[in-house]
Amino acid sequence: MKTLENKTPRIRLMDAVLLVLSGFLALALKTFMGPCTHADGTVAACATAGTVCMMLALLLFLEAGLRLFVRRGGIKEGLSMAMVPTALLSAYLPGNVTGLCMMADMHCRRLMQPGNLVLCVLLCVLALTDTLVLMHKKPHA
Repeated sequence: MKTLENKTPRIRLMDAVLLVLSGFLALALKTFMGPCTHADGTVAACATAGTVCMMLALLLFLEAGLRLFVRRGGIKEGLSMAMVPTALLSAYLPGNVTGLCMMADMHCRRLMQPGNLVLCVLLCVLALTDTLVLMHKKPHA
């Protein structure tokens, strides 16, 4: 007979925090933190960086969303481990691998790059912390 203390909660607080933060990153990159827009409809130099960051933010959201449906700690640990390089890659790409606009006062340099960096580093730290917590909770054989 199982007792209540042997049951793990289906959704932990860290699951919800990672999902909300990655969802906020994706929504922010789509709305107010996105790449520069031109009035004449032409594509800015930072459009590629915005697209790549958006795709990685959606991947982070998917990884965080999968954690809600998983009960086994080892799989959650693996999803947390997968979020770390994804967040680091998303933080590194704009301005380093993919180009941004030339002027320092453009929207992509003022808001998209630093905002993406802060949110991705925060996601990386939280995912790494969760990985270490889940590794520590494993029963030792």
